[in-house]
Amino acid sequence: MIEAGILAAGEGSRLKFDGIQTPKPLVPVNGIPMIGRLINLMIETGIGKISVIINQEMPEVYEYLKDLRSVPSCSIQIFPVKTAAPLESLWELVRIMQPQEKFIVITVDSVFHKTRFSEFVIKFNQCNEKQDALMGVSDNIDDDNPLYVATTSDYTITGFTSDPENHSKYVSAGVYGLTSPTIPILKQCVSKGIKRLREFQQTLLSSGLNLKAFDLGKVIDVDHVGDMEKINNWFS
Repeated sequence: MIEAGILAAGEGSRLKFDGIQTPKPLVPVNGIPMIGRLINLMIETGIGKISVIINQEMPEVYEYLKDLRSVPSCSIQIFPVKTAAPLESLWELVRIMQPQEKFIVITVDSVFHKTRFSEFVIKFNQCNEKQDALMGVSDNIDDDNPLYVATTSDYTITGFTSDPENHSKYVSAGVYGLTSPTIPILKQCVSKGIKRLREFQQTLLSSGLNLKAFDLGKVIDVDHVGDMEKINNWFS
């Protein structure tokens, strides 16, 4: 059974700047806090163990998640932490999860359709030992600073770049299907002081790992008030 982790340890500073005081994981998506919606999607796809790393300075998030731990079909673990950067949060999450083979990690502010996520999980389940990761991508370029993902016709990833002029169709969508060979590289990146998830992805590729992309369709990354309006229109 594949286990999954949620990265929700950020500060949500851009939403705060826009005047939203609700902790980012609790911002509603179609009437449900986005972290609750994400957990529901995971449970619906058969994921039986979920680890959530949250910002220890957001006790409201912890209190909300405590009520979800009673779901009989899934084990939900909550870990309040204080981390300095997204990649450090990922490393803490992986250390907590201690995955043996395959595992999925999702950033809490990535909103996508449940059908495409279910297909992602099925596809990742089918990965053989020659494939080291399955990265969720989207052709809906809706991020402040998107990471463009270049692929071949069979969705083999050939490059990651922040350059919008590279004519790539896809951008990274904050959904990562990872395997055990990626963990030593993650540890190495953290030990070098690398802070960003995109640099970890670039290092996976430059290290010779076989990475595939999966098109999740429309994905909205929630950073601003305008993103919330887009989501409300999407689900209306």
